[in-house]
Amino acid sequence: MTALLLIVGSFLTWASAEETTLEEFDPGVPPMSVTTYAAVSGMGSVSLDLAVTGAPEGFGDVSSYLEHSASDAEDDTRMSGLWTVACGVVLALGAVLLLTGRFGRVGAVLAALGGLAALIAASVFLADPLGAVTVGTIGDSASDDFTAGVGLWTVLAGALLPVAAGATSVVRTRRG
Repeated sequence: MTALLLIVGSFLTWASAEETTLEEFDPGVPPMSVTTYAAVSGMGSVSLDLAVTGAPEGFGDVSSYLEHSASDAEDDTRMSGLWTVACGVVLALGAVLLLTGRFGRVGAVLAALGGLAALIAASVFLADPLGAVTVGTIGDSASDDFTAGVGLWTVLAGALLPVAAGATSVVRTRRG
């Protein structure tokens, strides 16, 4: 189950931002409200959306511009989610070994290492969600505007569970 959280979370949104601005064109004309949404997944795909209210006549459609901008932005992203997918696979392999009873100690070590590696990775990625999925200086100017997305929190949950289970197991065996 926790391996599934790591793997699925890697494909979901890791960094997202939303900003609303008011654009004034002429005095006496109500301002146009522009809300921009941006999201980057753990695999580096970029989604951009724009909501405009109060636009003047002839403002036009910006969807092709958004698609082009998202495509350009993907050139500056990285697939950091591959690390957490790898941790999920190691964790799943360890769980299978534990459940089948074959190579139980190896399974326990794999599960513990997969969970611990995922916890360390998720903690580092949470410190700077945009920096985790972008390369170079693209994220430096906008980093404060972006927050951790649902995928990164899912990865963290998937990493915390096996570490907590491992710690509980260690405590129980020492008492036992």
